[in-house]
Amino acid sequence: MKTSSSTRYLDWQLGCLALLLGIAVIRLAETWSFPEPYDATHTYFPAARRLLSEGFLFFIDRESYRVAPLTYIWPALWQLDVEAIRVANAGLFLAAGMMLWRTAELLGGMRAAVVAVMLFVLHPE
Repeated sequence: MKTSSSTRYLDWQLGCLALLLGIAVIRLAETWSFPEPYDATHTYFPAARRLLSEGFLFFIDRESYRVAPLTYIWPALWQLDVEAIRVANAGLFLAAGMMLWRTAELLGGMRAAVVAVMLFVLHPE
């Protein structure tokens, strides 16, 4: 049975996406061995502990505005569980990569999607 060009294109597209997601998972596995970042341990986690213990009253204190609020609200949402935070960040990273794929594909085609996601995965900063 002869396959149509659209079926081959879809197979090639899914293959590229699977390969890039595989590379992204390998990158995430590498980051799992990293220690906790210094700034998280000494800045964000203490603020998150205060937010959990004091509740919304913490936002009245000047200390709550020393750093951006999301930097300590995010760990507080995960109850300061480092592994849960890493899993959530990994999910956000993969979701961002898939959204970048679709956006680049719509704007520039398959090659643009491959290049954009490859750059995102290899150099996320």
